[in-house]
Amino acid sequence: MMTRLRIRLPLFALLALLLPMAVNPAPADFGPQDFQDVLRYARSSYLDTDSIDARRGYVEAARSAIGAMPAQLELMPAAYVNQRKEFAPFGIIIPGSVVKLPWTDKYVVFRYDVSDLDSIRDKREAAQKKQWDSLGREQREKEAIKLKEKQRQQKDAVDAMWKETGFSGSDFQKIMSWISSNRVRYGKSPNKTASTDTASETSESDDSDNVPGKIPEMNYYYFQAARGFLKSFDPHAEVMERKVWDRIRKESEDSTFDGIGAVLRPGDENEVIVESPFPGSPALRSGLKAGDIIRKVDGKSIANLSLQQVVSRIRGPRGTIVSLEVDRPTDLTTREIKIERDRIERKAVDSSYLKEENIGIIRIRSFLYHETPTTKMVKEAYADIRKEAGDKDPDGLVLDLRNNPGGQLEEAIRVSGLFLKDPEVITTLKSNRNSYDRRSDGEPMVPSNMPLIVLVDGGSASASEIMASALQDYNRALILGDRTFGKATVQQIEQMQGQGDPYLIKLTVARYYAPKGYTVQVYGVQPDIRISDQKDGEFPLRFREEDMWHHLPELKKKADDPAKEKWLESLKKQVDSKKAEEYLKAHENDAVRPDYMLQRALPYLKAMIANR
Repeated sequence: MMTRLRIRLPLFALLALLLPMAVNPAPADFGPQDFQDVLRYARSSYLDTDSIDARRGYVEAARSAIGAMPAQLELMPAAYVNQRKEFAPFGIIIPGSVVKLPWTDKYVVFRYDVSDLDSIRDKREAAQKKQWDSLGREQREKEAIKLKEKQRQQKDAVDAMWKETGFSGSDFQKIMSWISSNRVRYGKSPNKTASTDTASETSESDDSDNVPGKIPEMNYYYFQAARGFLKSFDPHAEVMERKVWDRIRKESEDSTFDGIGAVLRPGDENEVIVESPFPGSPALRSGLKAGDIIRKVDGKSIANLSLQQVVSRIRGPRGTIVSLEVDRPTDLTTREIKIERDRIERKAVDSSYLKEENIGIIRIRSFLYHETPTTKMVKEAYADIRKEAGDKDPDGLVLDLRNNPGGQLEEAIRVSGLFLKDPEVITTLKSNRNSYDRRSDGEPMVPSNMPLIVLVDGGSASASEIMASALQDYNRALILGDRTFGKATVQQIEQMQGQGDPYLIKLTVARYYAPKGYTVQVYGVQPDIRISDQKDGEFPLRFREEDMWHHLPELKKKADDPAKEKWLESLKKQVDSKKAEEYLKAHENDAVRPDYMLQRALPYLKAMIANR
């Protein structure tokens, strides 16, 4: 057996699902030995080794491998086959046939018949429209909550059925042998290419192992199996090629393209879901939201198209219009959204200056970087603000962390330190081996009495939550917006040299805790003052950590702070929110959608400036 080379890369507090990436290719010659190496490393290095369920891991590995075949196949317990209608949307199922396996009758391969998929989609959409259109807004929100609960119950039920099958490592080996024997038979489909990652318009598909007309080799299926096994630990574990990771880092720092500006991900039954519109993008301005399920592009159904095929349909030259028909599960509505494509410039950090108010705004979209550290970019952004302010400090500063999915932990710590007078504990990491504090450098960038506000929302995750909770705990900034995503786990990336190309394992190795000793896992960072980013001031349901299957559980909640609450009540009395609403009303029909949250937050910063 050849020696495995391990190169440990920096710790990342990262929400990988929100980062733009293409379909994950497989390293050359990735085989059974590499699969076992992934399992061996993961079992010894994972944060909570006692929680590892090998049976569930082998199930997910086998399901991922079968699901990666070009034909429409799914591995499922035999007991579930006849219950599919119970859980299918509106009881309308996609037909198919059972492929029995010669060694067992406890689980089967199910082959979907997608020849009439458009008709099935139409029936579901008609049933959905009939039900949703009859409901008011509050009723739709309640039904949306029920739908989420039903999906959770379905997953619990399927998990229980798999447990009854007694699926084990030997079953997994039989499945891989079956794939090897049948990969030619089920290796082509004109209607599907496998996709298990997010994608954005910045991505170029390099899924060289699984393209229409090409039969994938076994390295592809073993790699997908390894990915499935890790996903049984928690949703943030992953295995990927090095070049994929390099591309993620590069695109998170800076990328430019023509399109609508959104990250998409696959859902159940080939659904394509909006993971996150980019801040300031045409998608966001036109009303596209995270969680929207795309049904049609320019009036044509995307049923049975791969993620990359959908992305290709949505991309186009700036100035042209694309029409998306989407379902919005958060309020159970279907709507058509027309978006004018534009030039999308994605920078990790940028700034602006409000001259009349003498207020600066720094937007930090990611703590992940390729060449230029986030800390340096933030310093440069603040220098630009000072220059516009006449080589002086502004009266106040807005730190915008909305839709920031995280990135490198060290950068979040360093950036936090730019706004703290002294070296402080920004976070405490607790693994299954030890616990240690991570402190800031004590090199502040701004005056210690400069009023700060931080904007957060449901897309603020991981490293951005570390920064927000630290500035909140030290009473250095007022946190405004909506509850954050709720990911308080830290992933470490290990490079492995396999039989062929090297690959990376991203594994959860620690939880992070805020300075006051609590963790925001699932709970998220609760804003000091809740402010909506919606025109009507509502707070629709958002996709968060608790919606991810097999997420780590929440722990102790943050304790109440009576003194802070008293100060907040005093501040609220000094804020006149009517002017902000009047401004938003006057500009609601502008070509560029107003930033509702920012405009509602500015009066609080102005009040803080007045009290300085």
